[in-house]
Amino acid sequence: MRTANDHATQDLGRSKLQTLAGLLRSWGYDDKDFVIEEDRSEELANLFGLSGGVVKVTRRSTGECRMYATGIESAWISSLLLDLARGHLADGPETAPAPLIDTPVQAERKSH
Repeated sequence: MRTANDHATQDLGRSKLQTLAGLLRSWGYDDKDFVIEEDRSEELANLFGLSGGVVKVTRRSTGECRMYATGIESAWISSLLLDLARGHLADGPETAPAPLIDTPVQAERKSH
């Protein structure tokens, strides 16, 4: 797993990032496929009414990114893992399951 810079690593805490990397590996993901960036700007926190900042998690192989609130009461790692379980930040289209198509099916009754 990579961070955008050393400052983000210090803010998030190396132990938290190491825990996340271990969890990703235990779920079968390559932790180096994820980039973690933290934005602790006051403007962003005020915009969203946050007590902390925002963590942006990007999966390199798919280009998908998701944002999570940080702060004292934040459970962003749990939220990230739940998103992975729900298929967010999923594998690319060639290996991902086919999406469900929500189209009405025309069914006609046959009269006997």
